[in-house]
Amino acid sequence: YETQEVTQSGLSVYNPYGVYSEPKIQIIGSGDKRIRVGNTTFELENIVSGMILDTEIQEAYSGETLLNGSMSGAFPVLASGFNEVTWQGTGTISKIIFDPRWRTL
Repeated sequence: YETQEVTQSGLSVYNPYGVYSEPKIQIIGSGDKRIRVGNTTFELENIVSGMILDTEIQEAYSGETLLNGSMSGAFPVLASGFNEVTWQGTGTISKIIFDPRWRTL
Protein backbone atom coordinates (compact mmCIF):
# COMPACT_ATOMS: atom_id res chain seq x y z
CA TYR A 1 0.00 0.00 0.00
CA GLU A 2 1.07 3.56 -0.56
CA THR A 3 0.98 6.59 1.67
CA GLN A 4 -1.59 9.28 0.95
CA GLU A 5 -0.83 12.99 1.34
CA VAL A 6 -3.32 15.72 2.18
CA THR A 7 -1.97 19.16 1.30
CA GLN A 8 -4.99 21.31 2.09
CA SER A 9 -7.90 21.23 4.49
CA GLY A 10 -11.04 19.68 3.01
CA LEU A 11 -9.42 16.91 0.94
CA SER A 12 -10.11 13.24 1.64
CA VAL A 13 -8.27 9.98 2.20
CA TYR A 14 -10.02 6.99 0.58
CA ASN A 15 -10.15 3.59 2.26
CA PRO A 16 -10.97 1.04 -0.49
CA TYR A 17 -11.65 -1.78 1.98
CA GLY A 18 -14.71 -2.67 4.04
CA VAL A 19 -12.79 -2.52 7.33
CA TYR A 20 -11.46 0.52 9.18
CA SER A 21 -7.70 0.98 9.48
CA GLU A 22 -5.48 2.34 12.24
CA PRO A 23 -3.09 4.67 10.40
CA LYS A 24 0.24 6.22 11.25
CA ILE A 25 -0.17 9.93 10.53
CA GLN A 26 2.71 12.37 10.04
CA ILE A 27 1.76 16.02 10.48
CA ILE A 28 4.17 18.48 8.88
CA GLY A 29 3.61 21.88 10.45
CA SER A 30 3.58 23.95 13.63
CA GLY A 31 1.21 25.70 16.02
CA ASP A 32 -2.03 24.70 17.72
CA LYS A 33 -4.52 22.79 15.58
CA ARG A 34 -7.94 21.20 15.69
CA ILE A 35 -7.93 18.39 13.13
CA ARG A 36 -10.79 16.22 11.94
CA VAL A 37 -10.24 12.92 10.13
CA GLY A 38 -13.54 11.40 9.07
CA ASN A 39 -15.73 11.47 12.19
CA THR A 40 -12.89 11.93 14.70
CA THR A 41 -11.80 15.36 15.94
CA PHE A 42 -8.67 15.90 18.02
CA GLU A 43 -6.53 18.83 19.09
CA LEU A 44 -2.77 19.30 18.99
CA GLU A 45 -0.96 21.95 21.01
CA ASN A 46 2.51 23.44 20.63
CA ILE A 47 3.52 21.56 17.49
CA VAL A 48 7.07 22.73 16.79
CA SER A 49 8.29 20.93 13.69
CA GLY A 50 5.66 18.29 13.14
CA MET A 51 4.69 15.09 14.88
CA ILE A 52 3.51 11.55 14.31
CA LEU A 53 0.25 10.06 15.56
CA ASP A 54 0.25 6.27 15.63
CA THR A 55 -3.33 5.06 16.07
CA GLU A 56 -2.30 1.41 16.29
CA ILE A 57 -0.16 1.94 19.41
CA GLN A 58 -2.03 5.07 20.65
CA GLU A 59 1.12 7.25 20.78
CA ALA A 60 1.94 10.77 19.64
CA TYR A 61 5.64 11.56 19.19
CA SER A 62 8.41 13.39 17.36
CA GLY A 63 11.63 11.44 17.01
CA GLU A 64 12.28 9.90 20.45
CA THR A 65 10.11 12.45 22.29
CA LEU A 66 6.63 11.39 23.41
CA LEU A 67 4.01 14.09 22.81
CA ASN A 68 0.85 12.46 24.17
CA GLY A 69 0.42 15.47 26.45
CA SER A 70 0.19 17.72 23.38
CA MET A 71 -2.80 15.78 22.01
CA SER A 72 -6.37 15.70 23.26
CA GLY A 73 -9.17 13.61 21.83
CA ALA A 74 -9.26 10.18 20.22
CA PHE A 75 -6.73 8.78 17.78
CA PRO A 76 -8.36 8.74 14.33
CA VAL A 77 -9.19 5.69 12.24
CA LEU A 78 -9.85 5.56 8.50
CA ALA A 79 -13.36 4.25 7.95
CA SER A 80 -14.31 2.47 4.75
CA GLY A 81 -14.82 4.99 1.93
CA PHE A 82 -13.92 8.68 1.91
CA ASN A 83 -12.53 10.30 5.07
CA GLU A 84 -12.48 14.09 4.85
CA VAL A 85 -9.49 15.76 6.55
CA THR A 86 -9.91 19.32 7.84
CA TRP A 87 -7.91 21.55 10.14
CA GLN A 88 -8.03 24.97 11.72
CA GLY A 89 -6.03 26.93 14.29
CA THR A 90 -2.81 28.87 14.59
CA GLY A 91 0.41 28.19 12.69
CA THR A 92 0.63 26.18 9.50
CA ILE A 93 0.25 22.65 8.20
CA SER A 94 2.00 22.06 4.89
CA LYS A 95 0.76 18.46 4.64
CA ILE A 96 -0.47 15.43 6.49
CA ILE A 97 0.89 12.07 5.36
CA PHE A 98 -1.17 8.95 6.05
CA ASP A 99 0.42 5.50 6.19
CA PRO A 100 -3.00 3.85 6.07
CA ARG A 101 -2.18 0.31 7.19
CA TRP A 102 -5.15 -1.11 5.29
CA ARG A 103 -6.81 -4.19 6.73
CA THR A 104 -9.00 -6.76 5.01
CA LEU A 105 -11.11 -9.64 6.20
